[in-house]
Amino acid sequence: MLRVTVHNDDIVATIELQGKLTANWVGPVLETWNTLSLTGQTVSLDLSAVSYIDKAGRLLLAQMHARGVRLAGPGLMIRGVIEEITSR
Repeated sequence: MLRVTVHNDDIVATIELQGKLTANWVGPVLETWNTLSLTGQTVSLDLSAVSYIDKAGRLLLAQMHARGVRLAGPGLMIRGVIEEITSR
């Protein structure tokens, strides 16, 4: 299960994810991101409450990062995933 919440201010839209980012949830996250991208706002992805990311989730995060989305989140697992994606 994954909860997707959007927090907006005038400049940045933050997509907050809570739960497991798996192949079943890539579509809803992608749809949310695509909708926010049309607004012209900077998009940030808050992974603080994500407990697991599968291969499809990692591919989505890499695609989002490549298109300018800021990935953020504490914790060893999340920081490791972010570092792996951003160091490419």
